[in-house]
Amino acid sequence: MLVLFSGCKVTDAPDTLEDLVVYAFAGFDDPDVRAEVGASVFDLAERNEDALVDGLRVTGLTTLDIEAAGVDAPPVDGIVGAVGQIAYTHDLDGVLRAATWPERWEIYDHTTSFEIVEATDLECFLSQACETFEMEADEGASVPLLGESTRRLIQQYAWVTGPSGAPFVLGRSLVPGGVLFNTDLVRVDQQYAVQVLWDVQGSARRLETFWVEAEFIGLDVPDAYAVNEAVGEMAKYAEEVDAWLAEGASD
Repeated sequence: MLVLFSGCKVTDAPDTLEDLVVYAFAGFDDPDVRAEVGASVFDLAERNEDALVDGLRVTGLTTLDIEAAGVDAPPVDGIVGAVGQIAYTHDLDGVLRAATWPERWEIYDHTTSFEIVEATDLECFLSQACETFEMEADEGASVPLLGESTRRLIQQYAWVTGPSGAPFVLGRSLVPGGVLFNTDLVRVDQQYAVQVLWDVQGSARRLETFWVEAEFIGLDVPDAYAVNEAVGEMAKYAEEVDAWLAEGASD
């Protein structure tokens, strides 16, 4: 079953990028919130451009934020998060096609399986005839040092009109059941993300925030390690997408 919208209305968009991404995550279901995010996110991303290269710590997700996203998950004190930004050599249409490609293992080296359980009309969304798209999928991956993993992913996207009148895409990823590994090195109880995808003169940009509730078993690892690693992998994944699109694999 796809996530049901909670109906919770969020108001007053924050004036810092660190808080805005939480606002976007919690209020994603509300078209007014999506429009408010679009009104300020690009200016805030430009102001923080240098910091976004290596990743910027953001406000932690609270139990209320997660509940606002329609997720029934265990209470948390605050899930640590980080945001980064990368550029592609291909345009938004191509990058969005890759982001929603059902055979994900054809694009990403780490993906071992990807089975869509349920989804709305993808072609309607890609053509912009439908405002939103949502899919629920089971994903398997091979993670260096940590072993094989599986997770149930809920991915949502929405078209939004930006300040210039050009469309961009706001996305939200939900993994409330966590990530299961075949080793005992790490435990990931919850994992969430919010994405902003837009075009700059025919080259797509991606601003993505990750929140991960993780514990490394028997290791002295900083609480931000998992999200910092996720931000650090963004450039690698962008290169894989560009390489796949350059081969014309999506045609």
